[in-house]
Parts: sequence; C-alpha cells; structure tokens
Amino acid sequence: MVLFLVRYGELGLKSERVKRLFLRKMMKDIQSTLMSAGIEHTLEEERGRIYIEADDGFGASRVIRTIPGIFSFSEVKRTSSDWDILMRSLSDYGRTRLKEGMTYGLKVRRVGKEGYSSQDVAVHGGGAVSSHLSEGSVKVKLKGPDILFEVEVRGDNAYLFTDRVQGMGGLPSASQGTIVLFLPHEDPLTDTSILRAKVSLAMMKRRGCSVHAAAYEVDGPLWEDALKDPHLDIHPLRGHDELLELISTLDAKGLVHILPIDRVKEAELFVDKGRSIASFFPTAVMDHDELLIWEKRFFKGTDPDSS
Repeated sequence: MVLFLVRYGELGLKSERVKRLFLRKMMKDIQSTLMSAGIEHTLEEERGRIYIEADDGFGASRVIRTIPGIFSFSEVKRTSSDWDILMRSLSDYGRTRLKEGMTYGLKVRRVGKEGYSSQDVAVHGGGAVSSHLSEGSVKVKLKGPDILFEVEVRGDNAYLFTDRVQGMGGLPSASQGTIVLFLPHEDPLTDTSILRAKVSLAMMKRRGCSVHAAAYEVDGPLWEDALKDPHLDIHPLRGHDELLELISTLDAKGLVHILPIDRVKEAELFVDKGRSIASFFPTAVMDHDELLIWEKRFFKGTDPDSS
C-alpha cells in the first residue's frame, strides 16, 4: 500500500462551515474517482490534510492529480513523532535516497506540541539523513538542492517525503453550479480544438462547476472518442432550440465555448426566462503551445509557471 498526503489550497480560505461542506464534497469525489478506476483505498482526514492509502500508487497518483480542489500531494512515509523514532526513520529514509556527491536540504513543518521545535528537527534531521555517508561526501544546499527532504510533524505522527506533485487546484466539483460545454461541428476535428475542449473542461471543473457537454448528433461520437472522459455527459442536439432547452433544463449558469479569439464573434448569446446566459471563453487567447502547457498542468501534474 502507498500513502499519499493531500493538500488543498483555495478551500482553506473559506469560512469553517463552507470549508467543511466543500471538504466533504471533495472526499466523496476522491472516493468515487478512485473506485471508478478500480483502485482499493482508504481515506483519512485531519485539519488541513487528507491521507489516501492505495494499493496502486501509480494509478492513484494519475487519478488524484485530476480531482478539482486538490492543490498538491506527496507520496509519504508515515512514522512516529517520538524523537528517537523520528531520527531513526530519517536515517533510514536518507539511506535509500541520498547518494555521494549530491546536495540536499531539509524542510520541516510542525503542528502540535511534541516537546521539540521545527528547528530542532531541521538541525538534527539533516545529520540523520546523511548519517550513512562519510563526512564531506554530500553538501547542504538550501536553495535548489538535488533532493529536498520534507518532514511534517502532526500530533503522534510524522510524514517524510521528497516530492510534491501539482494538483488541479481550485474548488471541489459541482460546488459552484452547472455549466454547459458546447462542442461545435468541425470536419475533421483538429488537435487544437480537442486541446481547447479538454483544457476548457478542466478549467471549469477547477472552478467548482458541474460540467455537461452538448454536441450535434452527428458530432457527439467523434467528440466522445476524442475527449475520452467517461464522466462527461455529451447531450446530442438536433438543432439550435435544443441547446437552449438543455440550458434551461439543467438550470445552467453559463455556456462554455472553445472558440479562439478570432472566432469569438461567432458565439451566439442566449436568454432563458428573461435572463442572459453567461458565455465563457476560457481558452480563447491561448495558442496551441499554451494549450499543451495547460494540458500538462491538468493531466500530468506540471506547473505552467515553471514550464
């Protein structure tokens, strides 16, 4: 079994009542998504963190990075926060990761009262992770080391890790209402249009929207095959009026278009029951290269700002 420590960002800025509501929603999303992927798992939650233990670490990692609301996550080793046990665990952990000639750092976060400080762990833990090597064979480097050891001490437990995987971020899915993603007719579908649809879908999910898609009947199967999203409902349309009817039936808050900036003027405005339906163009100003960067961000766990 592999243990993951999951962090959430924007969610933590909400009021306590709203945060608890959104957190329950995200826990359900995690559980249902992992179950759909056939991954056996258990979930734990404590203030500020979620813990996922899964039988398939690689598969779970691919799933976790696509769940809205998750800011980042790490594969961790859980040990006791008892000082002696923690130092032994850091020594064992360093032995399998720190090699001669490498530079390293140690970052500590402590929640609770353990009788020692974060600085104590940083000072003594640095020696522990390098205790298997001869003096001078590795060097401490606080900025940009070859490997950064991180320790989170929380109550009776401590968590050791060396990597952080970027998550989708944002808010839990379906916490901000429903929107409709309109998939226009294209013959043939282009790689750029498919990327626009994928990134637009991910961006709206990231903002906490429940997303339904719509395409004309002849195009529906093509889009289903291109997007390969088993959780996306693509409603078949036979005409313009059916799109407005779908918006009204779903009580959708807006319509999402995948048009580039030079085609935005083609998008039609809709009015339902006297109210204008908001139109969103999340990828309008992106070119193909920018779309690829965001695809990596959402589906491969990389940060666009560092690409």
